[in-house]
Amino acid sequence: MKLSISLLALALPRLYLAFSTIDVRISLDGITQGPKSRLSTTASYGYKGPGVYRILNRLSSRAIADNAPNDMASRVVANDNANGNDQKWVLANVDEGQVLIMNNGTGKEIEGIPFPGQNLRAAYNPPSGEYCHWRLNSDVYSSLDKSPSRQVYLIESVGVTAFSLDLENNGLDAGTNIVIAPHKDANDAADTPSQAWDLEYLGSI
Repeated sequence: MKLSISLLALALPRLYLAFSTIDVRISLDGITQGPKSRLSTTASYGYKGPGVYRILNRLSSRAIADNAPNDMASRVVANDNANGNDQKWVLANVDEGQVLIMNNGTGKEIEGIPFPGQNLRAAYNPPSGEYCHWRLNSDVYSSLDKSPSRQVYLIESVGVTAFSLDLENNGLDAGTNIVIAPHKDANDAADTPSQAWDLEYLGSI
């Protein structure tokens, strides 16, 4: 009995050290992985205020991405969900109920080009004002919500009334252009939710 107690006493410090090492490794995973943000390791959805998000289309399950991060201005497309900075976007409040959408790696802003149907682009120093402002509307697609914590959003252009982010021609392929298009009616919105977007929260700014 005394021998068993002694062996346990010797083992306890090693067990404590092992668990401490695991704790340190887990905490290091959450340290800043990009130039601007502290990223979370746990998936969380819905708009939680200013922060870094991955924006996922409900129809194609693809993420909004900067097609050419090294260019001064580039197309915005839907690509396979990955972990690159080209798919991480800072949502920053500007006016009440409005946000800017800026790439977490480059700082380029998504610009709502005032010609509906044209490809959106991410650019440095785009024209300031309402064409770079967006509203997050969680009412339109409430029927698609999987739970109260996973709201689905219509991302509305402030500069072009009644237009929102959309997949070009309801495209499902990687590389499909993101455009602004007229809001769909209720039936189309439910059948082909190309204008429905999940916001995966990645961390604070």
